[in-house]
Amino acid sequence: MNAIRCFILLFFIVLMFPCCKKIQEKKIINGTWEVEKVELNHADYNVMETFLAGYKSNSECCSYIVDFRDDGTCSGTYVRNDDTVYSVEGEWNLKEFNLVYVKLDRYVDADLDVNRHSKTYYTLETESNKVAALNITAPAKLEIKRTN
Repeated sequence: MNAIRCFILLFFIVLMFPCCKKIQEKKIINGTWEVEKVELNHADYNVMETFLAGYKSNSECCSYIVDFRDDGTCSGTYVRNDDTVYSVEGEWNLKEFNLVYVKLDRYVDADLDVNRHSKTYYTLETESNKVAALNITAPAKLEIKRTN
């Protein structure tokens, strides 16, 4: 009888493992992040200064906040001097442990490699980002930090 109980318990554990693994993976990127820098074409220049009116790198005046939600949607909010300049909705999907698809605003539409430098600082990189605002596809690198 004990062997049957052990088998049933083991069976349920095996069934639940993939579900728990996916929940844990989603928690890796899920939540609120501040985009600190966006580079295009491997240039060491923050294009947020070009795309976002009044944005200044490394300044307290401005922030671009992305909220990756549990349901696969995300929002991007540009804030300048404590005022919301604009907010947009998008989508995301953690495809693999180190690969996330993000489509947000007119600047990001790509499968991005996730590089975890710490629990609160990541870089997301791709060689093929669709930038609708410029009607181009170009390499991109985003530096993000967790805010919650």
